[in-house]
Amino acid sequence: WERGRGYRIYARLEGGGRLSLYTKNPEEAREAAAAPWAVVEEASYWEDTRQPPPPYTTDSLLYDASRRLGLPAGLTMKLAQDLFESGLITYHRTDSTRVSPAGMGIAKAYLEKRGLQALYRPRQWGEGGAHEAIRPTRPMDAGEVERAVLEGTLKVPIKLTRLHLRLYQMIFERFIASQMAEARVVMGRVKLRLARLEHTLERPVKAVEPGYLAVAPGEVAEWLCCLSPGDKIRVEAARLGRGSIVSLLRSGDLVRLMKEHGIGRPSTYAKAIEANKRHGYIVESKRRAYLIPTKRGRMVYEYLSSRFPELVSVEATRELEETLDRIAEGIAEPEHALEEAWARIEGLLAAAQAPGEGEAAA
Repeated sequence: WERGRGYRIYARLEGGGRLSLYTKNPEEAREAAAAPWAVVEEASYWEDTRQPPPPYTTDSLLYDASRRLGLPAGLTMKLAQDLFESGLITYHRTDSTRVSPAGMGIAKAYLEKRGLQALYRPRQWGEGGAHEAIRPTRPMDAGEVERAVLEGTLKVPIKLTRLHLRLYQMIFERFIASQMAEARVVMGRVKLRLARLEHTLERPVKAVEPGYLAVAPGEVAEWLCCLSPGDKIRVEAARLGRGSIVSLLRSGDLVRLMKEHGIGRPSTYAKAIEANKRHGYIVESKRRAYLIPTKRGRMVYEYLSSRFPELVSVEATRELEETLDRIAEGIAEPEHALEEAWARIEGLLAAAQAPGEGEAAA
């Protein structure tokens, strides 16, 4: 991160657009931050079909809650636990995208209530398993839930806060969208320039046939529609700060990496992050919720990775979890797995405690 240190310009444009540009040149950064216009250098448009996303699993929920709502993983799981215990959503620790017939019925009832029954396309999204995807248990969006609680027609054991309702609405929209028709959109690829700095955006800019976007309209960047080279978009506000071409991670980014590398479980993603914070290995920035390694965290990592690289690697963690899976499936014996793991640890400890070549010679 330090090697990529430079300057970032965050600009808010007329119509709701936002730009983030990076440069190592301080003069370029100051010019871009002072630019009154974002100038269109190139613009191209074409029609495309977009499929709805599957309903949430634990990792995708944590990622979107971090990216869209700015929530740390631990808080997201606490809010989801409250929603689950209140009977508003299904179990929130799951890696399954499966939707039951009951879940499909909820989507159908909601779409019929909204006059969108023509867009209903039931999808199972997976086979069998003990758990479903994370979904609502009633055909009620967050506004309807809030009204029902206030009117006393829906009883919940907790006080629903604004954060509860925002997370619930995100879960609700994603689930309903997963049971709807595909969308036909106009895609746009637009290169914008602030002073000497350029940035290219590719987004849906118009819904030709809305499909699932009828309940998830935030994906469409209408401000990028119908632009031509030479057009100017007014900069409403711009902020210049130190930054890096290498972005720090938020908790959602870290969960996604854990998922990609095959480590962690729905029940442990948030716990792993919270444990690192509790031990003082990382801190979370207040403004943008970035996870920043502390001096202690770097020292511990450097020590363990240099002395016990085979024990603390991603591969070792993945192998351990695969062993646990084999035990759960009855393929491996737990006693044998423990013996192998302990023998490996003893060997690594013995090697770490052995005197170095210089000490042996002395």
